[in-house]
Amino acid sequence: SPMLRTGQDTAASATEGFHPWLSMNGLYRRDVDGTTPGGAAHQFYPSFAGGMSGWKSWQRRKLAGSYSGSGTHRSSILVGRDNTWTQSHTGTLLYEEQLSRQWSVGLSQLGGITYGGFGYGSAFGMTGAPGLTSGLGPGISSDPNASGLGNFAGNGVVDGELLVSQTKFSVSSGSVNYRATQRMSLSASGGAALVRRGGQQYSQDNFQGSGRIAYLLSERTQIGGDYTYGAYRYPNRFGGINNHNASLSLMLQLSPTRTISGSGGAGIMSSEFIGQVPIDPALAGLLGGTSTLEVMKTRFIIPSFQVSFIQDLPKGSFTVGASRGFNAGNGILLAGVRDSFMTAYSRPLNTRIGLTGSASYQRLSGRIGTIGVTQNMQGGVMMSIRMV
Repeated sequence: SPMLRTGQDTAASATEGFHPWLSMNGLYRRDVDGTTPGGAAHQFYPSFAGGMSGWKSWQRRKLAGSYSGSGTHRSSILVGRDNTWTQSHTGTLLYEEQLSRQWSVGLSQLGGITYGGFGYGSAFGMTGAPGLTSGLGPGISSDPNASGLGNFAGNGVVDGELLVSQTKFSVSSGSVNYRATQRMSLSASGGAALVRRGGQQYSQDNFQGSGRIAYLLSERTQIGGDYTYGAYRYPNRFGGINNHNASLSLMLQLSPTRTISGSGGAGIMSSEFIGQVPIDPALAGLLGGTSTLEVMKTRFIIPSFQVSFIQDLPKGSFTVGASRGFNAGNGILLAGVRDSFMTAYSRPLNTRIGLTGSASYQRLSGRIGTIGVTQNMQGGVMMSIRMV
């Protein structure tokens, strides 16, 4: 199964494939600082998900897509609310083309309607999109695809939602890659993410561009440098957030079955919004108020890193990763820092059926707007069936 990282890269060798899949997930959420108004401090959401994915490869082109749907149970016993079922539906589309020996391009589209988020950090959990890679999309944290499962579970746009309401989202991105020499390659990407939550005041528009240079020191060692710029705007609100991030990366293949990669750097997050500030008491009586509106500017420096380890086993693979980086917000927290950890184990039961188990932890710390902290812990099991 191309979803399973085995010693043989079947995803690259197969010209076409089709995978239906099923998964069971559970999400435990802890609202550390009472970030969600009226919400329970501890919440647990069981979820069942299913979908399908497929791809077709030609000599120079590849087209792939997937559909994912889930149902999440919100029990009054567990979260202090009425028993309800909510649904989420998401689709992905990916196109890649090798223009020449040096140039290649790629386009990707992610979109759907979700209640409570899509991906790691939500009850939707792990998603089945074998053979797909998420690339770099607006709002994505420092590691868009740490799991190695080839899915959009770490999208960074709606994978840590706090509002249990209908959220519509669309993420479009494109990339251009240029191989300058046998050892050095350059790439650039950009895109936009539109997120419309239940309340217009919680919606946002994200725009992002990035550049990367990679150099192959040897057959097993690669170094690189990355720069990313992000602009985050909020409808019906004055101002927005800008983010600059630069990092250096290293990928080392310790053996044919063992790979470790990591990156480290820092980012500057600046914001400009209208807020209330206190006025001098002597003027308060004349003006008839104790505060006034003023344009408020803030700036933070955020260290960022990402590290992952992949071990191919005789039957299956094991992945573990951790990251820290900027996050564009989740409906309550306008923007902040996300610390995450994930691990996954995949193995084929036979030539057509594979199982994957995963667990993840996310800590979202708000820096602008609502200053709060939420913690999400998610675990699940997925079964994938290779039909073609």
